[in-house]
Amino acid sequence: MCAACWLLAAPLYASGAPDRYEAEVLLQLERVRVALGKAGYAPSHSPLVEKLARGARLSHAVALETGFDYAVVSVCDSDCDDVDIWVSDENGNNVGTDQSEDDVPVVALTPVWSGQFTIALTAPGCRAVRCTVGIGFFAQPTAPDEGRNAGLRDQTAPKTIAVMNANAAASAKY
Repeated sequence: MCAACWLLAAPLYASGAPDRYEAEVLLQLERVRVALGKAGYAPSHSPLVEKLARGARLSHAVALETGFDYAVVSVCDSDCDDVDIWVSDENGNNVGTDQSEDDVPVVALTPVWSGQFTIALTAPGCRAVRCTVGIGFFAQPTAPDEGRNAGLRDQTAPKTIAVMNANAAASAKY
């Protein structure tokens, strides 16, 4: 796990600074990082920030390890109100998805083997020619099962994000 990834891996921009939409997405990812940090999660990989054309699909490969519970979270700029995310294993099997009509989808997963996983996302709620999207990768060590069924792990990350979204909606639109 890379605790320093978040600080060291801010995306590089040709102009030297993010544009308005990239800054907006980075701020949202920072809010997610803080919320998940309260639940014991830390950044595990560098955040990804990309421009996504309306109707396009973004795919990104990432190595995940056993022994960690992961939360893969996506966000979108203010020209977008719905992002969908899928996670598949190295064999192409879908291991998690969030296609709810929201702009902060979360997939929580605990890999049963270490390997390459593909994160794919679309932004069906993009109202511009292109929207800026971001993906954050967070992890915490997997707790011992102590008699629990491994397939029924406590899904702390989605609950934390849901609370964060409700609080943000109740206070102000960021």
